[in-house]
Amino acid sequence: MAKRGMTQFETLNHYTAVIKTASTHPKISTILDEHGYDSEQLSIGKQLIEATQNAYDNSKKEGIELREASDNFKFIRDIVSTKFTKHRKLAKVVFRGNVSVLNKLEIYKSVPRAYSMWLEHMIKFYDISINDIAIQNGLMRFRISITDLQEVRDSINEMVELKRKLDIEEGEKQSATQSKNESFEKLDLWMSDFEKVADIVFEDDIQMLEALGRTIS
Repeated sequence: MAKRGMTQFETLNHYTAVIKTASTHPKISTILDEHGYDSEQLSIGKQLIEATQNAYDNSKKEGIELREASDNFKFIRDIVSTKFTKHRKLAKVVFRGNVSVLNKLEIYKSVPRAYSMWLEHMIKFYDISINDIAIQNGLMRFRISITDLQEVRDSINEMVELKRKLDIEEGEKQSATQSKNESFEKLDLWMSDFEKVADIVFEDDIQMLEALGRTIS
């Protein structure tokens, strides 16, 4: 995933520099060629680095898009939740002696915590209120108009759409992360073999090992 003490970003830059040195340094490239790492083999390393860089960049992009989708959803969710809580509490006051309405709006129950049940509970509250003149008249006592009710209902629709987009972004981010991790695993394996060979080949040449980014203990 990443070299010890390095971030993934730093690891990619390190690998890129190592392969560039291995490809362009006259002495290093000549000796590596004699031990199986010719230009064709190094090209494989470059391709793995490029693929991993692309996967890394895509994962970062999906992360940004996921955060934006999450922020958008939470913003409208909080607005809806605040208005619904207020409307529901006032409805309980207005209809506290009306068992029929209390049952119809289900405001005698506690508000569900699970998103899907909470959503269903709100939709029922507003759909019934918007289509029931008696309930509308009762809510007008506290200046809650049909327009107010419809605005929240429309906001609920918007929230549902933003939740749908959030779910999509979560799936895309998960897929991008998996792809990035798989790319890093392939690259790490290739680089591990390369570094082991370099350690052996340049065992007596500290300067060349340092040029390839190897730590000398």
